[in-house]
Amino acid sequence: MTNIIIVFYVFHTIFLYFWMKRYKKENGVRDWVGVISFFFPIIGEVIFLLLEYLQKRHPNQEGYIPYERFAVNNYQIIQVVSMKERESLPFLSGIQSNDEETGKELVYRLLESDIDKQGHYMKEAVNVSNSETVHYAATGFQLLGRKYEAAIRELTQLVEEHGTEKEYDLLLSVYREYLNSDVLTKEIHQKKKGMYEVWLKQALEKYPNNYTFFRAKGNWMLETNVEDAFSYWENGLKRFPDQVECYSEVAVLYYKNGNIKELHKLLLEVEEKFSPQKRTNELNMLLAIKRGNLYVEENIS
Repeated sequence: MTNIIIVFYVFHTIFLYFWMKRYKKENGVRDWVGVISFFFPIIGEVIFLLLEYLQKRHPNQEGYIPYERFAVNNYQIIQVVSMKERESLPFLSGIQSNDEETGKELVYRLLESDIDKQGHYMKEAVNVSNSETVHYAATGFQLLGRKYEAAIRELTQLVEEHGTEKEYDLLLSVYREYLNSDVLTKEIHQKKKGMYEVWLKQALEKYPNNYTFFRAKGNWMLETNVEDAFSYWENGLKRFPDQVECYSEVAVLYYKNGNIKELHKLLLEVEEKFSPQKRTNELNMLLAIKRGNLYVEENIS
């Protein structure tokens, strides 16, 4: 009797193996079916025969997805897709996520990027509800300030040693970025603002004919003293008659202040001196407005 049972289980095991292999591939049979079949052979055979019968009567229909397709065997592809989706995640939306890794990665990428308003976005990250993101953002905020300070120290040393136009330009550019970074407190911002004005004055004294420094002062005056900036840019037309950007700044100032006669005369000069390709977008826009007779007629004549 014992030998009969052993022989039965041997054949049953072979039978079970091939049927499990077939149905797991085609029909998604769960492992529990095999478990039942192992401990309760008769019940297992009945289940398998029932499945065979149903398989013949109801073949796979359109829309049926075999079990095999659900198996995750492409981890690398999934990882790449996941990273691409994370890269496209808008920063301000991403930092609101409760996923600590997402917040950490976004702050890290922000710190490594060259985009404008790094400090602004870092400040937004400091104010989110996720404590881990806040921690990383606060650290990034400090590192961002240190990065600017280190660049200023290095460039200041170069300017003091050599004082070339390029070195002054780089130093002033870093100062402007630092002032607009949202990293500084009010007191430190005022102090750095004063230092920027000192270096800008030195650059203009050493290189009075450098248009980049002239423009930097003009833009600075537009932020701090608009009335003086008006005459400053008008004087620039005499000093830099070939600089189309200078004409553009003056034209925009005329337009904003309603000086239509002066603007009309300036635009006539622009049309004579500069081709459409060399004009700025602002000049081309103002010329288009002028041609459309959008000015008051008495001011055009």
